Amino acid sequence: MLKGFTTPLTPAGRSSIVPPPPWNNAGIVLAIEYWADLAAVQAFLPPGFSLGPDPGYAIAHFCEWQSSSEGAAELLDPVRAQYQEFFLLIEASYGGERTFLCPFMYVDNDINLYRGLIQGLPKQHAVMRMTRSYPLDNPSAAPLAAGSVFAATMTHRDHRMVEARLMLEQEDDTQSPLGLASSPVLGIRHFPDLAQNSGGRPLVFDIVGFTGSNKRVADVWTGPAELSFFAGGGHELADLKPVRVGRGARYAMGFRITDIRKIADMAS
Repeated sequence: MLKGFTTPLTPAGRSSIVPPPPWNNAGIVLAIEYWADLAAVQAFLPPGFSLGPDPGYAIAHFCEWQSSSEGAAELLDPVRAQYQEFFLLIEASYGGERTFLCPFMYVDNDINLYRGLIQGLPKQHAVMRMTRSYPLDNPSAAPLAAGSVFAATMTHRDHRMVEARLMLEQEDDTQSPLGLASSPVLGIRHFPDLAQNSGGRPLVFDIVGFTGSNKRVADVWTGPAELSFFAGGGHELADLKPVRVGRGARYAMGFRITDIRKIADMAS
């Protein structure tokens, strides 16, 4: 019998692109809040969603992750464990509750690209770069201290799409950073059906909710931020560019993923 959580299915099941959950993530997040054009945000909301209580509010995230399945064997083969990511969360209302929806997400690792599609996250391949911090007295160390500046970029299909900067101003003693660490997130799980007799109906079109557990944050710093989007590659990301930028945060974060919640079937 062929085995595997995902293809390729094999006799032993060890060749699957994505191993079965649980999946554990630990890494660094750089999150910047901003406000986009209201009409642009509205256009990205699927049926059943409306603008959130702070219309146009969004959060851009750059992340550098180390990820592993049960047993953490990937940590002994770092190319399987490490990846970088960029994504947006736009504030919305769904069922009368405030939530966030992810319209774009980019990653540089095929394992986590496929894993994201299973979760209902619209991952595409891109190249991300983030300033790293080291506990050294050295001009290149970017210490976690007031005045340090962190930068990040995302390049997709050879086009520079996003640039960000954050100047650390103060440590957040509440350890409640903005963005992924504290925001409820919904996603769209969508798989088309290529069969000619499908009538154009997708195989799957669901609204799903993320159920990450064991969330932990540390070393939360906040400060003034800059964020710029650029058009290129025939992409619509720049439609959600900032019209106003707020503050940013940098923090370490860990969490565990075991499943998702299916909230609505949009294909029926």
